[in-house]
Amino acid sequence: MTAFVVAVCLLFSFFFSGMEAALAHLNWGRIRHLRERGSLGAALLVRFITHPGRLASLVIAGNTLVNGIAIAFVARHFFLASGALSALAAVLLMAFALWLYGDLTPKALFQRFPNRLAIRFAPLLFATTFLLWPLVRAAELFTRALIRARGGHTPTAPDRVTREELRAMVAADARGVHLSGEQQNLIARILDTRGARARDVMKPRPEVQTLPEGARAAQSLEASRASGFARLPVVHPSRPEKWTGVRNIYDLLFQTGIGERPIPRIPDTTELPQVLTRLLVAHAPMGIIQDAEGRDLGIITAEDVLRYYLGRADL
Repeated sequence: MTAFVVAVCLLFSFFFSGMEAALAHLNWGRIRHLRERGSLGAALLVRFITHPGRLASLVIAGNTLVNGIAIAFVARHFFLASGALSALAAVLLMAFALWLYGDLTPKALFQRFPNRLAIRFAPLLFATTFLLWPLVRAAELFTRALIRARGGHTPTAPDRVTREELRAMVAADARGVHLSGEQQNLIARILDTRGARARDVMKPRPEVQTLPEGARAAQSLEASRASGFARLPVVHPSRPEKWTGVRNIYDLLFQTGIGERPIPRIPDTTELPQVLTRLLVAHAPMGIIQDAEGRDLGIITAEDVLRYYLGRADL
């Protein structure tokens, strides 16, 4: 009887320790994706997301319970059979076995394949929730009270998806033929441009066709025709390194009466999404990129940013 109880406890210790390690390394974005694909195990895990503290309490309480039962049975058996010294030696050996087979081995295994094993054993984890509910609830309340007493806050469900999780979901959809090749390439390119800044996309000053302040209509039209651009930055007459605004050739063609338009200045370290926001807020077709010393380095347009993301030259 003792051998059977100890074997069952070792199995459950293996299970709880493994799930504890897996839950700490789960890719929740991937789990949600598999839930949408009809995975029962993923659906059960998602039900735990809204109560991550309860999930942690379940695996820790279950592990503590089965380890305690195993040691108690071993100690009782050898104490009755051979006395206190044998019981002590048996408890020490049992503790080593629990550490090796009920802690070290399962954690190494489940950390290597967290998503796969957690999904496979999720039904068993869900079943143990009902069996250990009083113990789990007590542990959860105690942990929550302890955290609040120390000025912390209880964890909430992970609602953000990392770039790595997005990559995994895109790859999974690619295998399921839910995304076209162009869509996959677009998403991958956007993910790969993390940290891209204005200085990476801008057109440098030497490559920019400019107009002098106060240029006549004919001069403006000729510069536009030569450069192929309808909007040209305007330079200060006495400080050619300083740009003062932008001239829209269509204002001349349609005689709108609008002269030089203001142009926003954007730090060269600004990330591309913020560049688009700045241009939209300013209702400006382009922005001047400046360094930390206020020197004008080049220009950037919304088309430049979109072309960088899409990898297309026909925008």
